[in-house]
Amino acid sequence: MSLSLQPFCAKEDDLCGHSESITCLSFSPTGDYLASGGEDGNLIVWDPMKGTLVHRVPVNGTITSMAWDPDDIKHPYVICFWTSFVVFLITNQGPGQDQDSDILTGVDAPVYAIAIDAYSGVIALGMGSEVHLAKWVSPSHYATFKILPPPPELPNTLPDTDKHVRVRALAFTEGGDHLLATYLSHGIVCWDLVHPQSQFLWTIVPMHSHRLIGHCLLSPDEQTVLISNLSEGMDLYRIRHCHPYRRFKYTADTGDNLPVQVAFLHDGRAVACGSMDGNVTVWDVANEDQIQVLPHDVRPPLLTVVQAYQYRDFMLLATGTSHSSENTYIRIWHSDTSRSAFSLSTDSSHFVLFLRSKGHLAL
Repeated sequence: MSLSLQPFCAKEDDLCGHSESITCLSFSPTGDYLASGGEDGNLIVWDPMKGTLVHRVPVNGTITSMAWDPDDIKHPYVICFWTSFVVFLITNQGPGQDQDSDILTGVDAPVYAIAIDAYSGVIALGMGSEVHLAKWVSPSHYATFKILPPPPELPNTLPDTDKHVRVRALAFTEGGDHLLATYLSHGIVCWDLVHPQSQFLWTIVPMHSHRLIGHCLLSPDEQTVLISNLSEGMDLYRIRHCHPYRRFKYTADTGDNLPVQVAFLHDGRAVACGSMDGNVTVWDVANEDQIQVLPHDVRPPLLTVVQAYQYRDFMLLATGTSHSSENTYIRIWHSDTSRSAFSLSTDSSHFVLFLRSKGHLAL
């Protein structure tokens, strides 16, 4: 293993608080907190270093997506919604009050993906078959101001391919001027948000046979995208290119094609993803070598959720179990050459955004 890619070590105690599958994880912008959502209808905010539960918010439905506001100074609200927003505030003095707030989209559909632009505060929502852009119009209201056009169909797809439009991931780029939208069966599309008609600039057509994408993440330098290919592992694509730059394959073939989350580690020099074999594997991007396997004692062996946080040379990796109601937990892994390199900020407020829907995430 390269000396610059330090191994991960598991913290002594797992985080136990969910009674059903964990569906999403998200670190706060400074790493102070980890938010988790599950099929049990609980949003839980944790202190990942202390291993303690900070706050629990019960909701009536599965939490399907969440994100922290990247700018907690300009946008002092964090919002979740089902039929209405729920604002949840965490300050350096502790959790604040939940507060109801409306969102005006005109659509009653589950939210599969979310992204928040750090520059404008615009929220992108993958709602059903549509991508909505919403903005803050009053202290208690967000509203959709633009709906992106449908993505172009992929060429040469298999006859039995699901042609329904469904968003799997969203990411703002170019200072909020562009939006990368990853679709289940329509590839990756870069939308020009400055153009009045929001034209697409380019697309990435996956090379694997069924063309389906389970999850996608933009690299820290915004030059590559990492996708879960819903078959044998992950593929790394350069922006605007339709041939994989790197391929990372599972060692075990489980025959399942559940969507698993992917993660960039060590400034994009390593990658990881969930699995169906009970382990999380870390790969070196430079040579596609497996450099570490993070084991989990869970049955059935499903680990579909991973989330990473980095500050200088210090990294946290959170892994969550799925479809294991009797043994559901979050495991925190850390990697660092010197623990003193990591200093959590406690001077400002932090906020978490989560989304819930009536049903389970469906493919």
